[in-house]
Amino acid sequence: MSREVKTADVPQANDLTKVIQTLVGISKGKSSDEDIAKVIGFTERQARYYRKALEILGLAQNDRNNCILTDLGRDFLNSTKENPNHLELLKPYIFEIPIVRELFDYFSAEEIDYSDLSSDEILKALFKISDLDPKETTAKRRLSTIIKWLEQTNLLTKSNQDGETKFVFAPYVPNNSKPSKQVINQYEKFKETLLPFLAVQSDEQENTAELEETLQKIISISDTEELAKLITSDESADTIARLILSVSEKSEIDLETLVDEISELKNVEVSAERILLERDRCLKGASSTISSGGTYLEQMIKSWFEHHNIKYEQHYLFDGLSKNCDFYAESINVAIESKYSKTSGTKHSGAIKDLNEISKAKATNKGLTFGLAVGGTALVNDQTFWKEIETLHKNKVIDFILTPHDIETTSPKKLGRQDFPKKIDSKHLEIANADKASTWNLEPSNDELGLLDSAYWLRQYSKVSFLNFESLLQSWISQTPFAIQCLRLILSWSESQMESFIKASVPEAIKEWKTELWNFSAVSLLVRGLSKSLSEDDKGLVLHFFSESYSMLDLVLCRELGLTKWARKKKDTSATFIAKCIDGSPFEVLDDKNNSLDLPNGGKAKSAFVIKDKNGKNRNVLCHFYSTSGSVMSDLVKKIEGICQTDKKDEWVLITDGSGWLSRDKDLRRLFEIARLSKFEVYNLESWQGQTTVLKKHIP
Repeated sequence: MSREVKTADVPQANDLTKVIQTLVGISKGKSSDEDIAKVIGFTERQARYYRKALEILGLAQNDRNNCILTDLGRDFLNSTKENPNHLELLKPYIFEIPIVRELFDYFSAEEIDYSDLSSDEILKALFKISDLDPKETTAKRRLSTIIKWLEQTNLLTKSNQDGETKFVFAPYVPNNSKPSKQVINQYEKFKETLLPFLAVQSDEQENTAELEETLQKIISISDTEELAKLITSDESADTIARLILSVSEKSEIDLETLVDEISELKNVEVSAERILLERDRCLKGASSTISSGGTYLEQMIKSWFEHHNIKYEQHYLFDGLSKNCDFYAESINVAIESKYSKTSGTKHSGAIKDLNEISKAKATNKGLTFGLAVGGTALVNDQTFWKEIETLHKNKVIDFILTPHDIETTSPKKLGRQDFPKKIDSKHLEIANADKASTWNLEPSNDELGLLDSAYWLRQYSKVSFLNFESLLQSWISQTPFAIQCLRLILSWSESQMESFIKASVPEAIKEWKTELWNFSAVSLLVRGLSKSLSEDDKGLVLHFFSESYSMLDLVLCRELGLTKWARKKKDTSATFIAKCIDGSPFEVLDDKNNSLDLPNGGKAKSAFVIKDKNGKNRNVLCHFYSTSGSVMSDLVKKIEGICQTDKKDEWVLITDGSGWLSRDKDLRRLFEIARLSKFEVYNLESWQGQTTVLKKHIP
């Protein structure tokens, strides 16, 4: 404990709802004790208790016997407009009260179990850390106010054990909390032993013979009615048709467009280089970069920036995010996500998710202006979607809407927070020639030309028989700045997956990995990391990529990466990680079915498997591997926080790993602090197999 809490720091206002009501009254000029008494319906003496409670919380201050709001008080009232759970919003303010912080520290120092507390034990602790005299009749009443506040904000929850009422103390960790030295040391140890890569073998095998036969049937048909019959009667024909068009299973198949696309596809010269180009476009998003309209819209934006002499980066990944932003111009601090659509489908809901993810960059990039460039009429005509876009604008997730017409008539330098357009003229959404272009004959961009140059050099080095895997990579990556981009495409990795791997292997090279040459020592570190992490099958894929023969079907199947295969790959990764955790378990793995737990903060925790620990108790194990970073990691931290708020926390264990954590520093430190305060067990794969916890249950 750091100090003894004074009597003046102990509130006497029992009802937090009335405390908030008092704050609202003060904001409307009801600042005297008499005014406050009328607002809350109590006596003036009780009104002073509620005024004092606000002062203890830091939300108000006394100014010559009149109460005025502090900056924190104004911030709190503003936050209540967005979040209806006002008591939840009070948590961080309550946790900053000296007596609550001291209570927390006391439980930690004395190693008292948070999940098994009686009211007498809590009062005893409160007397211990305060200067109140247990013999005074008012002392117990004053301290019971603290217990009521903790209960009302769910920092303290009741549980019945054998008919006796017990309490569970749920630690609250602020988002900006500073971790303890113990946590910093454990955090560094955790980072040092992260798996940069997890070799995954999919159980799902493609029936390529059947698909090849179907593809040949489709490309031999030019009549729309005949195509319609085949697609309706044959599931694999429907799959191939959608891949040729690059549309999801929920989108309509435009038969006339399909005939045109088949004609263009038949003219494509299939090669290893063309396969890489298609993979690149697909991994960047089948709904935008692959679509002809999306490509034309992106080209308009590129020309727009160049015409106004503004430097920009395409497919820019802000730190800590899992989704690239289509354009970022640093000089004007503007980010743009472009979406083009002529048909309805799941890509509309996907657009909402993309915008929410990218907008998180505003938290770390002060003054960032972020907007949506929209082309084609389908997005605006989708009323449900457009209403969601309006809500995003209202909540300042996005700041402006940009149409092709705006691009032709305005300057990027004028972009800023703008009013949401009540109506957009359909002509303003049209892009000349966009509807006539094919997705199969797009001209390569400058970055894609760089990929093709890198592919040329890999082809040349692959012909040298005496070069093994490491020697080939060392020579190739040192030769061309786009080699690593090319390598990830051979492995079918996303940009964020490769970036996470580099952060784990060669952190000093993270800024220049996409398009710049590396120095020799950095290349050596990366090559050693790849050699250690990749499976023999993956190494063989790199060595022999250009000696393989590729068919039209291989080219068409590339589009699965953007539509369904990437989601399947994530599932395969999860299954592989769980299997490794089970195989390397130092404890007996039981045949019990997976268990679940409803969490007080919403959601549900579901175990991957169940073990019997060294004390003979059953424990539910959560398993999560992250090869890339994203908001799902914040969700996991929230889930662990929820588990720690229950009396079941000792029945659960977390195993998590993957280089994706390196881009979520804030989440990782918060996870460690929650685990330390709640004595919750967290492992990574190395510590799990070695029977040593990264965060020990009993911390000395």
